[in-house]
Amino acid sequence: MAGHGQHPPAHREERRGQRRGLLAAVSSEVAGDLQVPPAQEAAVYRAMAKIPGVTVNPDAVDVDGRPAVAVARVEDGWVSHELLLDRSTYAYLGERAIAGADHTAPEPGVRVEGGRKITNLAPSYTIKKGTIMTLAVRLDIGVTDRPGVRP
Repeated sequence: MAGHGQHPPAHREERRGQRRGLLAAVSSEVAGDLQVPPAQEAAVYRAMAKIPGVTVNPDAVDVDGRPAVAVARVEDGWVSHELLLDRSTYAYLGERAIAGADHTAPEPGVRVEGGRKITNLAPSYTIKKGTIMTLAVRLDIGVTDRPGVRP
């Protein structure tokens, strides 16, 4: 039996993966949906850089044609989730998910992966490499002192 605070290796890997996913989600939310003071925004970016598998592309361009730095991580071996930052200020510009490889979803039915039973009810489909699956862009953000007033 594992001692207090100790977990079997498989459980540790699962918890580590959950923390990585949580940190990536928090990073995206803080950068994308909130106006955050510069010091806290910088702390989020420093934390993102520590996530295993994160890559940086300094020559990206967002959907509006603005030069960007793409901070990305590949999930499930085929989809790249990219956070797009302004090249000079590192302000949040947007985010996207792009298929980094062709991917075919499994046929409907029940299968076992890693000892877990997975039920798929959706029909099979194929996503081609390069397909943009999600896209978000921030054109402006601001703060007002009362509701209903645009910054």
